Amino acid sequence: MNNQVSGTQAAVLFGVKAPTGTTDLVDRFGELFEAEFQPGSGSWDGLFGAALSQRLTSALSFHTNVLAIATGTGTQNTNLGNRFHYNAALSYRVFGETTSEPDTHDPRKAYAHAGRSHSMVTKAPTIAAPHGHIALDALLEINGEWHGRQRIAGISDPNSGGNAIFVSPGLRLTVDNWSSYVLVGIPVVNDYNGVQATPAWRTLVGVSAVFGP
Repeated sequence: MNNQVSGTQAAVLFGVKAPTGTTDLVDRFGELFEAEFQPGSGSWDGLFGAALSQRLTSALSFHTNVLAIATGTGTQNTNLGNRFHYNAALSYRVFGETTSEPDTHDPRKAYAHAGRSHSMVTKAPTIAAPHGHIALDALLEINGEWHGRQRIAGISDPNSGGNAIFVSPGLRLTVDNWSSYVLVGIPVVNDYNGVQATPAWRTLVGVSAVFGP
């Protein structure tokens, strides 16, 4: 949905992750790394979610999305656990074209900011500037990640899974149809099961492009 009058955009998200990554890396002693440390999981995973974007003023927008990942069993008979991502964000146009100017709400550009962590899509849809324009947006996001417990040969690992929430300020630069962003995530909730390493902070960077006339 792309309602240019109300400034509302919505989408249903779905997809499939194929097992294309490497799953046979070994350490210097020739020992196979455990499945969670391999570049690929070796599993087929289903992705299901939704996204909503709402213009609040000509320069300020609100965005939110959720994404569920149903994880299959892959390499070393390991299921890395289902995942659920939930996000909300405010974006403020610091300079550049705003929604009160023509062509800003081209629906093909509505999802130009697809920032994400290693765990699939985690960021809100935002609006890219049209051809010949440069724009800078200030971002403030809340990013939540819930992970189910890992299972090896059907046995649940007590030291896996949990929930984390990050507050992530950042910037997005848009030049024509290209958009790049950087976010610094500060954890406000680190609720992990058992004994696990907890992040003190994280940095997310990305580049996206929207193609079309």
